[in-house]
Amino acid sequence: MISGDDSALRPNSAFRGRLIDYGKLFDELWVIILTDNISEPIEFGGNIHVIPANSSYKSLAVAKALWRSFMVARRDKSFVVSSQEEFGAIIGFCLRVILRTPWQAQVHSDVFNSHFQNFSFKNKTRTFLARLLLPHATCIRVVSARIKRSLEENGITKVPIVVLPIFVDATFKKSDGSGDGEKLHVLMVSRLAKEKNILMALKAVAKISNIILHVVGDGPEKNFLTIQAKTLGVSSRVIFEGWHDNTDEFYNSTDVYMLTSWYEGYGMSVVEALVHGMPIVMTDVGIARDVVRDNVSGLLVRPGDEKHLEEALLKLQKDKKLRERLSNEAKKIVDALPDKNRYLKEYKESFDLCAT
Repeated sequence: MISGDDSALRPNSAFRGRLIDYGKLFDELWVIILTDNISEPIEFGGNIHVIPANSSYKSLAVAKALWRSFMVARRDKSFVVSSQEEFGAIIGFCLRVILRTPWQAQVHSDVFNSHFQNFSFKNKTRTFLARLLLPHATCIRVVSARIKRSLEENGITKVPIVVLPIFVDATFKKSDGSGDGEKLHVLMVSRLAKEKNILMALKAVAKISNIILHVVGDGPEKNFLTIQAKTLGVSSRVIFEGWHDNTDEFYNSTDVYMLTSWYEGYGMSVVEALVHGMPIVMTDVGIARDVVRDNVSGLLVRPGDEKHLEEALLKLQKDKKLRERLSNEAKKIVDALPDKNRYLKEYKESFDLCAT
């Protein structure tokens, strides 16, 4: 597995926990981590080996990861290589060509989405690499039906594509709500980054009285958003809660969940909100339409459409019966989600598809 998530190196991280579950499915699991943190290789679970490819320069980290992946994969032809995103895809492609190793390309971002492509030069590069490399994969695993459709619409039709969403503990636990009869408490759990377009949320809140917005998370836009909240006159109604490992208390004490991203591959926080029976208002990205359907299990707005977002929030604020109906639909969605055993079975099958 080629990954850029160095939280695998932390003992109590969620990724480490997932790796322990994955390790039970295979004889050996080798995880090559692209990271700029200096770390030593570690082993756990009896058969899981995590090897960091350390460098502050991404290109050097990719070269190190390629070499270390090559040394592992050449030991045994029964290995399947699984890569994440563009730099991992370079390594997966090289191993596929050099060793004829089966290669599963994971795609977690909607790389052909116009908002994604036009957002930055880096994203344009990621789209270019996806178009160049993905047709050479043995199989592709994506996290949403939206991404699968997008890949197929962009000509990637000869490679098997498996949809396997990110696993979320799907035990329904209805939110108590804020209990504040006078105000609607809205929650966002998000990295504070430009692509999340949290500024649109601030502008909508500024135009609607009696809404309190709770923003849980941290990121490069924190200072900018704090200043914007003051400029818009909503600093008393927008609470930047900071980063929290356990967000259950926030889902359990707010009334509505909101996501305003320009693009998403999936939207795990939305699923977590559904698990808590929260009404959803979100931009038409990620799992929108496939899981959250407009006016059935949530309210959808076009990315960047501030007016439509304002109208959706007003509707949820005024119509308690609508919030209750959406909450009831959330339970139906959660009840249909795979449990852990089913998820791990489908995860293993996605590799079996590549290995045959």
